[in-house]
Amino acid sequence: MTNYKELMKARIDKLKNNDRPVLVKKEVEKAKFPFFKPELGQNLSKNTYEVRFLPYKDVNDQPSEEVLYYNNFQERRIIAPIQYGLPDKLHDYLNEIYKERKNKEVWKRWSALKAKPRFYTVIIVRGPQEAKGPQVWEMSDSLYAQFYDVMSHEDYENDNMLDPIKGYDFTLSVEVKPGKSFKGQPVKDLKLIGRRKPSPLSKDEKQVEKWLSEIPNLREYFMRFVPDEERQQNILDNYHAELEGVVEADNLPDNNGVSQEDVDALDKVFAEF
Repeated sequence: MTNYKELMKARIDKLKNNDRPVLVKKEVEKAKFPFFKPELGQNLSKNTYEVRFLPYKDVNDQPSEEVLYYNNFQERRIIAPIQYGLPDKLHDYLNEIYKERKNKEVWKRWSALKAKPRFYTVIIVRGPQEAKGPQVWEMSDSLYAQFYDVMSHEDYENDNMLDPIKGYDFTLSVEVKPGKSFKGQPVKDLKLIGRRKPSPLSKDEKQVEKWLSEIPNLREYFMRFVPDEERQQNILDNYHAELEGVVEADNLPDNNGVSQEDVDALDKVFAEF
């Protein structure tokens, strides 16, 4: 019987082969819930959290919600409509310029603009933050792969680490990544380690039921922010006006603030959108 670990492995393999899910749009309901943001300790010191992943499932039975973003058309991120089976003018534009990829400047532009994934899991943060209930944690593709690596380790091979009764807590360490900064701020280095013994989500059965009932529908939440076609066209028009008016190709945002080493590693996975 296929379990969530096999599904996660299949998803990561598909990412490496540039496969993206096409989802069907449903009616959207409003949702409010806290987002977890791991922070460094005082004076940029190491910080640790104890977290428990809740058994979230997306439409593909993955324990996270994958969201594709365009990053460099504007200051803020833009959720890619194509992933929900919706018209996507930005995707069409990228397909057009990809045809001219042999041109170095065009390739640089395409690489900066193409959609990249983030993964959203639902967790309980132990300690005082338990009072917040389920929190949503945004993970990069590399951190998500680290999450999978822990769960697929031989020590947990036969365990369901997301089980509310016999699952596992994780220790999350947050440190400064040596020699790296973004917009003047240190880049955080996150590492997940599975605890050695299983434990219940809570000893209070009613608390467990409450937390499980509060797991949000992240797909519906993110679909609220998909730009319609008029907004997509405005984004493209503004981008072209900026490109032709004040921005030379050589001065385009380079790698979205990520080191060239990390970009090269990402490009091996996302060789084509």
